[in-house]
Amino acid sequence: MKMRSIFTAFISLGILVAPHAEAEDIDQIREAFDAARQQAGLVNPTAAPVATSEQPTRRLSFPIASHIKLNEGIPFPPVDSIVWDPDPPGLKELRESDPPPAPIPVATPYQRPGRCERHYTARTLMYSNVTEAKDKPLYDKLYLAEDMIPLDPAEVYGARARLYSYGPTSGEGVYLRMESDRVPCVPYRVRMTNAARYEDFGMNALRNYSKDQSGHGVLDPWVSNKLFGRNK
Repeated sequence: MKMRSIFTAFISLGILVAPHAEAEDIDQIREAFDAARQQAGLVNPTAAPVATSEQPTRRLSFPIASHIKLNEGIPFPPVDSIVWDPDPPGLKELRESDPPPAPIPVATPYQRPGRCERHYTARTLMYSNVTEAKDKPLYDKLYLAEDMIPLDPAEVYGARARLYSYGPTSGEGVYLRMESDRVPCVPYRVRMTNAARYEDFGMNALRNYSKDQSGHGVLDPWVSNKLFGRNK
């Protein structure tokens, strides 16, 4: 309603804006219109003035680099004139006092084991309170030549023996397993029970320990015939 009354007042006063009005006439009309709005209560006299494009622009106190304002900014400094931050105090002495770096260990290539020169069994007790009667086998791994594998390995070497053969037709997998188990020579056998760990070297590795894990084992006639050409 107030805006309608203001518009009516402008018409009654004969204030019309023609398309060819001069700038001074437009300014007078604007001032009169603002005064009418204040009288109608549409303008808060205590409110801060609204910034317009005619207000002066605040200028920065530092120059703008050329990469922001193109050719109007300051040019980039030459690389030779740049002064880098020096090292903090004591850094040079700290570097000089550091111990030399430790040498990087180099893995020794695994050498394929040769033939065992001795025939014996090494026993390492795991639990002293376990009697030999309760010496139950846990695993049994036997490394031997390809030509020492019979038709029935369980009968010759024992039911729990797991054979890993090496020779001309064997792949790299068996030699990686040898390296993992640290096989020193062949034939070699490692047996683990709930009481002890057994390492069998040479001919002792080819015996059958199914009846007595801590005993001397039984040399099957097939092994004797294969090694010596006769039963022993």
